[in-house]
Amino acid sequence: VAMEQDSRALVLRTLAQLSEREATIVTLYFGIDDAPAQTHAQISRQLGVSAERIRQLFKRALAKLRTHLADQRHELTPLLVS
Repeated sequence: VAMEQDSRALVLRTLAQLSEREATIVTLYFGIDDAPAQTHAQISRQLGVSAERIRQLFKRALAKLRTHLADQRHELTPLLVS
């Protein structure tokens, strides 16, 4: 239970690095918060924009998340080596 709570907290902290719209798209796409995962087309209908725009925003959000997680790993490396 503790590991699940820690994982959930990490996901929420990481999503906080995104804009509200990007976080919503990522949350809907991956089914975070116990919601079923949705396709770009389903998300586009829900948010009222094209599926292509959802794909673009999703791609940008994932790039931001990768950068944020890489930065976190870089900051933790000295702690892990000693």
